[in-house]
Amino acid sequence: MVQAKNPGQQGGQIAVNAEYLQRIEVLSEGNEIENYDFRTWLKIYAPDDIDDVVKALSQKYFALIDCKECANCCRVLELEFTEPELHTIAKSMEQSIDEFKKRFVVEGIIKPCPALKGNLCSIYEGRPDVCRSYPHLEKPGFTSRLYGVLDSIRICPIAFNAFEELKVKVKWSKYRARWSKRRREIEMESSRGASRGMQTVPLVRARQEQLEADVLRTWPDHNPPQYAHGECTEEPVQIIPSKSKRKNGGGGESRTQRIHAKAFPPIPESVPSLFYPLE
Repeated sequence: MVQAKNPGQQGGQIAVNAEYLQRIEVLSEGNEIENYDFRTWLKIYAPDDIDDVVKALSQKYFALIDCKECANCCRVLELEFTEPELHTIAKSMEQSIDEFKKRFVVEGIIKPCPALKGNLCSIYEGRPDVCRSYPHLEKPGFTSRLYGVLDSIRICPIAFNAFEELKVKVKWSKYRARWSKRRREIEMESSRGASRGMQTVPLVRARQEQLEADVLRTWPDHNPPQYAHGECTEEPVQIIPSKSKRKNGGGGESRTQRIHAKAFPPIPESVPSLFYPLE
């Protein structure tokens, strides 16, 4: 579990200051690839009670962290409010909606929040729903919102700590090396096929869904996680790309080159981790 060291932590509470916020941002950026791998693994192998686990972690860190010492979300997030919400905020600030939009809304986005006074919300009782639920860890369907969670851990100490402890709860370290290795192999094979020998394309968000599909085609999903992560395929596995047909009725041939993923031997327990937390 990666921890943002905080010498100001006292009495079980986590004191949040500018240095601490910078620390979690650096740690999140340093572990970006691992976090994307964890996201993909969760989409497939998250326990059935994942929403309850995450909700408990959220409540734990809400009790340990005082949002009034932070308010980082109010400063950093670019929020797009509904028209009724804009009217409510403008009314709470004793401004007309036209004056409010002219002063604070740029292309439908508000940043930073004009209602923030110091570290306190001046319209706290009437704040919009998106503000009330942030960082949205207690909503149902956690695994359907993981991209948003990856954005939140850079900003919110509660989201960062809950996400890192979740890795421990689901024993991510047990599966990480093998899962990450498989992802890298698939990515390299895919990049070679697409670029015909050119340099591997860096991992970016736009390619995540395709990579997940490729991993699923070569990962034994018919076995429980204990077996799937403890063994590997014995025979070379062929990735069959999806077919696409032209709208005019012609074609039907695959537009994607077939890729052969070679089986790999089990990874010894002594192999060091591929990623390391920043010191």
